[in-house]
This record gives sequence, structure tokens and C-alpha cells, in this order.
Amino acid sequence: MGGAIRVVLEAPGAVPEAHAYDFMLRSVEEAEMHLDVTLRQYVLRIDPSWATPPASGSTLTVRVTLTDASGATTTAMGSLRW
Repeated sequence: MGGAIRVVLEAPGAVPEAHAYDFMLRSVEEAEMHLDVTLRQYVLRIDPSWATPPASGSTLTVRVTLTDASGATTTAMGSLRW
């Protein structure tokens, strides 16, 4: 076991424009804190706080990077409409 998940939320026009969240998975106990056994998936809750929120209808980008114990990374990106 070991590694980390980083979630980056980019919101053009917001202040700040990006938020980064790190979730450590160094042990089984840390990993289990984020595991939803009913859904059988990890749930990573983020709560961005903006001084100026993104404009309604703007497109936000979410990038998730998994870094395993050896340092190898896997990244996925997606977008959502605010």
C-alpha cells in the first residue's frame, strides 16, 4: 500500500482559479477513510472556497492524478458546467 491521489479543480474567472486537494493512501487505514463500501468506490470530497466564484454556466476542469508507491502516475481529466 502507498501512494496519493491529487484532485485539481480549475475554474477560470474564479478567485482563486485553481484548488488542489491531496489524499494520502500510505496505509490501509488511510485508504479506508475514503472508501465507500456500499458503492465500492473511493469518494473524495472537495469543498472549494472562492473569494469570487466562477460565473454561472462556465466550464470547470477536474484533473485527478494517482501516484502509486513506486512514483508512477496515472491522470484523468474531465469537465463540468457550473
